[in-house]
Amino acid sequence: MSLATETISPGRRVNFIALAVIAILLAALYGGIQTALDDAAFQFLATAALVILGLFAGWLWLAFGAGLSDVARKRVLIAGGIAIASVAIFRAATLRRVGYTGNMRPIYAWRWEAAPNAAVVGAPTESAADATDIKPEWLQAPYRYPQFLGPNRHPVIEDITIGRNWIKVKPQQLWKQPIGEGWSSFAVYGELAVTQEQRGTQEFVVCYHLLTGQELWKHADEGRFSEFMGGDGPRATPTIFEDGEPFVCTLGAMGALNCLRLADGKPRWPTRNILKDAEADNLQWAMAGSPLVYDDVIVANPGGKNGNSLVAYDRATGERKWSGGDSQTAYCSPTLMTLCGQRQVVIVNQLNVIGHNAETGEVLWTYDWPGNQPKVAQPVAVGNDRVFCSTGYGTGCMLLEFKTDADGKFTVEDLYDGRNSNMKTKLSNVAIHDGYVYGLDDGIMECLELETGERKWKKGRFGHGQLILVGDDILVLAENGELLLLEANPEKYVEHAKIQAITGKTWNTPALAGPYLLVRNDQEAACYKLLLLDEPPVVPTDSSSSE
Repeated sequence: MSLATETISPGRRVNFIALAVIAILLAALYGGIQTALDDAAFQFLATAALVILGLFAGWLWLAFGAGLSDVARKRVLIAGGIAIASVAIFRAATLRRVGYTGNMRPIYAWRWEAAPNAAVVGAPTESAADATDIKPEWLQAPYRYPQFLGPNRHPVIEDITIGRNWIKVKPQQLWKQPIGEGWSSFAVYGELAVTQEQRGTQEFVVCYHLLTGQELWKHADEGRFSEFMGGDGPRATPTIFEDGEPFVCTLGAMGALNCLRLADGKPRWPTRNILKDAEADNLQWAMAGSPLVYDDVIVANPGGKNGNSLVAYDRATGERKWSGGDSQTAYCSPTLMTLCGQRQVVIVNQLNVIGHNAETGEVLWTYDWPGNQPKVAQPVAVGNDRVFCSTGYGTGCMLLEFKTDADGKFTVEDLYDGRNSNMKTKLSNVAIHDGYVYGLDDGIMECLELETGERKWKKGRFGHGQLILVGDDILVLAENGELLLLEANPEKYVEHAKIQAITGKTWNTPALAGPYLLVRNDQEAACYKLLLLDEPPVVPTDSSSSE
């Protein structure tokens, strides 16, 4: 009798009922996991695991629980084994894993395709290169984006307005080219743009001409940080400062701290290693804190014990000036703030947020923020006595309020009472504008009312990208390399335009200096000239420009 016409026996009927019950229980378990984790990465892993287990369980049930004959059972087992082996062989023979998205989805490429930046990362390396003659007018040009997230380490530029009609006047692509690996962004001074890259076994600080992409000079340090899920190369963004002339300060993934002349890349003092100085271990995903420069110091966060969590170096000599704190650092950068009249360096660490005296490094206050997952987003000063903080992995945000007593001792309170699971900024930062917070909540754009933490809206999927608020608009560089222009509107989500700026996984923050927008990832970099409303439209004149 064929399977199609065979009467279902009581035993098989029980098996069908059992399978249905198991399916319902798995679905309920999956729903509970989705709700409990409240994180897209863990939800993806739970979904993938459930699908794989479900297919495997279905295969075994069909073979052993469906009442098939011995011949049919063998055919099912053989067919399933062939299918599994075929998928494994195809994957091994044709695909190579090149990384993971921010939600832990693997990224594959064909084995026979070279990486877009293969010529750059595979080129012979050298300790340094002679500087191309840098014209004085390049340094005198008015364009500035001197450090991570801009002048104030908060991705907000208030004094310019971008033209919204990209159909009529599309951003003009000035150049696009391969670049070395890493998650560093650009810092801009005049017509010079500096970033960090991994090329072979060396970390490079590389200076490009802003308008042409021409490499002007590079400085090399031995070392290569490589991590399976996080990728290879340096993470921190250079910091450019003036001290009679412009200098650039950088921190490599393995702790190399440099101070270089911007004009030619020559070291001001020998390279220091902040991890060795602090007797600290590197983080799982490497040093990511961009150096903070103010007064006569360069401040870095190695996260060492015995008072070495935060360290200041003399910017003229490279000698240590002070240190403070005992906390393990996270993936944030130190930020200069003034709270309750006290100037201080605020840093988000792995288990707390701390304010250090800006002159001595002494710990002024500590607010515990436990959690084993990485913290990445920068703290943002709000007025003179509040700081907004956020992080991902299902945690959310808090609004800290500071007060001091007669002796100057700080007290700290979370105005959201530790119960706000909104604005889960896993790999990105927020922008605060007119009393509202805009950011990527686990990859989805979200607007919160700052005072209450109440969500106003949440829409659009951008992955773990980055943003800059410009005037009343938000430039979003999505994880897939798309560039979008949104309106900073607390009432509703409004998207005005978008283009594909670069390709590949993009975690690097964009940099905007005047009308020039620099974007990059671990494969390629590009510069676009945006239309500002007080400038005439840009008319492309060559084949490299956008149509």
